[in-house]
Amino acid sequence: MAGFGCRLKHLIFVVIFSCTLLFGESMLNHRPVIGILTQKVSQEFSEYGDTYILASYVKYLEESGARAVPIRAGQSESYYEKIFSQINGVLFPGGDVDLGTSYYAHSGRYIYDLAKKANDAGDHFPLWGTCQGFQLLNNLTACENLLTPTDSENLALPLNITTENVGASRLFGKMSAYIYNILENRPVTYNHHHLSIKTDTFYNTASLKSFYRVLSTNVDRKGVEFISTFEAFKYPFYGTQWHPEKNNFEWNPKLFIDHSDLAIDVAQYFSNYFVNEARFSNHKFLNNNTEIHSMIDNYKRTYLTDGTFDVIYFFNLNGTDPFEKPLIIPL
Repeated sequence: MAGFGCRLKHLIFVVIFSCTLLFGESMLNHRPVIGILTQKVSQEFSEYGDTYILASYVKYLEESGARAVPIRAGQSESYYEKIFSQINGVLFPGGDVDLGTSYYAHSGRYIYDLAKKANDAGDHFPLWGTCQGFQLLNNLTACENLLTPTDSENLALPLNITTENVGASRLFGKMSAYIYNILENRPVTYNHHHLSIKTDTFYNTASLKSFYRVLSTNVDRKGVEFISTFEAFKYPFYGTQWHPEKNNFEWNPKLFIDHSDLAIDVAQYFSNYFVNEARFSNHKFLNNNTEIHSMIDNYKRTYLTDGTFDVIYFFNLNGTDPFEKPLIIPL
């Protein structure tokens, strides 16, 4: 009887464990779609379009199993509400526009407020800010511009990890020792920014200190310390002042980007993490046709032959975008 009792307990455990896996998986969205904010082009690219998205951000999401849609600039509030209801996360990309008056900043404010409201209501919706996007998250949370000039362009660094915060962190807490050690000891995080949120500014600003958990800092060429990675305490919001997408997908020979296998593994970890966060969102498109025509795959990519090897999606504010004219097969 003792043996039978042990076997029964084991069977019950297996059934419970299997059900947990089954129902846990059934709650996940395995078709995540992530929006990427467009932003105004610089004058040198104005012949191609009004706004743009670097293809490296699209590839970065796709490598981890997500699809991407452009979030257009200069649209109405109802546009942002509608697209927000149909996607599973938003990436605020890097760039160089005004974070107070630009289309990018206005779009970001709509999305940020919608994401906070959704998460407060139990509707999981993640945000990720990279470089300029990281700075935007700071400004949106503080409701003021606290950025300071730093000498941190074209600079690859290891992270100065805030070890006392790692245990409580979602982003770093479950990170493997392998990835952690690379981040801590190898210059695999590429910085390309001339503005930063200084560490002392961050900790002296109550709205930031109470909202974000600092996961790493770095020091620029002149010894100025700045925040380089954080996550929100309450919300699935994450930000890096550095560029995880560049390791895998940008090839400008003038930029000191680490393309080693170790750097690739680090980039893959962060893309995997963010896309997996998006799988907890159950937002869906209204119908199959809307989904088809929302994808960034509808738009042409422009390959620059200026030696940067950049690939860019360009968009026009008037809606006369160059479509790829995809083959539509009735389903």
